[in-house]
Amino acid sequence: MLHSDMNKIFLRCGVPFDGEKLLFLGDIVDRGKHSLECLVLLLCLKAKFPRRILILRGNHEIASVNKTYGFYAEIRQRYARNGQWQIVYDRINRLFSYLPLSALINSKILCLHGGLSPDLISLSQIDEICRPISEPTGLAECLLWSDPEPGMSGFAPNKSRGVAYIFGKDAVEEKCQKLGVEKIIRGHQLVDSGFDTFADGKVITIFTASSYHETINNYGGIAKIDRNGSIEILQLPPQYPMTDDERSDPIEL
Repeated sequence: MLHSDMNKIFLRCGVPFDGEKLLFLGDIVDRGKHSLECLVLLLCLKAKFPRRILILRGNHEIASVNKTYGFYAEIRQRYARNGQWQIVYDRINRLFSYLPLSALINSKILCLHGGLSPDLISLSQIDEICRPISEPTGLAECLLWSDPEPGMSGFAPNKSRGVAYIFGKDAVEEKCQKLGVEKIIRGHQLVDSGFDTFADGKVITIFTASSYHETINNYGGIAKIDRNGSIEILQLPPQYPMTDDERSDPIEL
């Protein structure tokens, strides 16, 4: 979960490119003043380190969503003079339609943006989802939108979002067994500490954008996974908004 916070994270935490791989769980744009810079920097990193950078799609990488939550307005304002804003916006969303929906670490840790679906019984189902997808439906929609919900069993419609499902601890245990994974790492939800666990630690929610809103002083979270699959959570304390000078500081790659 970045929401335009990536530059601040790199400047204050360093850029760990000593052979490490970086996986982004989506929501690169929206709810920030510099979505475009955040996206361009991430794409440059992908171009420079194609095998060490993986970008997953979040629900804000859907045109019908980012048209409402800031990215559309940002592109329209910044490209208004040359009249190319619609072309830029459409092409970026075309790029989003090709982004993968999940990643598998050490064959045991499933990473995605949202959550599970009652129809998901095999990882091959995710591989079989054809891209590009402009407006995800079905399984793809659930991978981007579903949420864990304490105190419930199975699956139920996600009424708070109006799309996909909420799921309980028993659903996590069942799906992990069927999929052959031990843990699920996801984003999608603001958590005050930057991370949260569910289903006895089988689900880990990571929210990297600290100080998400001017009235919310939440921590940011990063999951660091070693070659043995051990997971360490790094917390980023709430930070003040970066100045324009800080944003223009170069990042050494």
